[in-house]
Parts: sequence; C-alpha cells; structure tokens
Amino acid sequence: MPRSQVAAVSTKKSSRCAETRRINLSPRRGGREAFPSNHVSTTKYRLWNIVPMNLFEQFHRAANVWFLVVSTFQMLPLKLSPTSEYATLLPLCCVLFVTFCKDAYEDYRRWKDDCRVNSQMCELIDPGSGGSWDPVKKIRWSDVAVGDFIRLNRDDPVPADVLMVCSSQAEGVVFVDSAQLDGETSLKPKTAPN
Repeated sequence: MPRSQVAAVSTKKSSRCAETRRINLSPRRGGREAFPSNHVSTTKYRLWNIVPMNLFEQFHRAANVWFLVVSTFQMLPLKLSPTSEYATLLPLCCVLFVTFCKDAYEDYRRWKDDCRVNSQMCELIDPGSGGSWDPVKKIRWSDVAVGDFIRLNRDDPVPADVLMVCSSQAEGVVFVDSAQLDGETSLKPKTAPN
C-alpha cells in the first residue's frame, strides 16, 4: 500500500506504554454491507402499510373500540338501539378519517425532514479518487459509510458518529456543540489522538 494512504495514530494509555494503530486510507470498497447505512428515517409508516397500521393504532384507544362495538350492535337487525343505525358509525368514521389525515400529514412532514437531512452534503476524503489533485469529493449524508474519512470545517454539522483523527489546531483540540443531542449549550472540548 502506498505510504500516502497509511496513517499511524499513537494513543498513550499510560506514561509507560504507547499503542500505535494503523489506519488505512483506502478507497471505498465493498465489505461494508455488514454495517448499517447512515440513512435517516423517522417515519412511522410506508405507503403500503399506512392504512392498516394507522387503524391498528387507532383501535388501541378504548373510545374507538367502544364506539365500534356500539356501532356493531346498532347495525344488527335486532333493533336493539332506539337511534338510527348510523348514529354512532358516522361519527366514528369521521373521527377515524380526521385522525388518519392528521397522522398521514405528520408522517409526510417527517419524510420531508428526512429527505432534507439525508441530502445534505459533506466532504469525503477519498485518496483513491483516480489520481485527481483534490482527493476530496462531496457526498450526501445518507451515503456516508463506516470507515469513511470526513473532513469537517468550522461550524459544520457532523453527519454521523465520528472518531476525530486530527485537527487543524496546534493542540489537536476541537470544541463541539451538542445542544441538539443533550440540550447543553456549552461547548465540549474533544482532543484528537497524537
């Protein structure tokens, strides 16, 4: 392997011993299928299962089950109810339909947000990019895979769980804002291994 594609990282565990790890800066290859993708999906439903899943969730509410039982008895030919056959069924269907529309709209909004997040771009360091001068190329967040080397600049959002290998600061320190994860507004210092 060419020397330009190998980096040695030293981590000191104690003052007496040091451990060196070898990191191969190889181009993106196969063998990553065993790892999950970086694709973000927060939706509850798919297009093919939205109706049955939503009805299943709605009939976990006691009120909806009660109105279904009452509606069933009203529809029987025994005339057990003094009201019309559809007096309970029509409001139940209206409630189910309005709730279905609300849930479908919320899920659509989640899908749009997922598309926005997945399509954001980041810089991938790819030394095997075919001999071009700049080994950095732009990829979508959803295409980031385990083992990729990502270059982050100041105030860039982090597209995945990352291990910092180096920093442009002299001490190798970066400050991370984790407010979206834990709500803390103070910057946390992170240090790259020597």
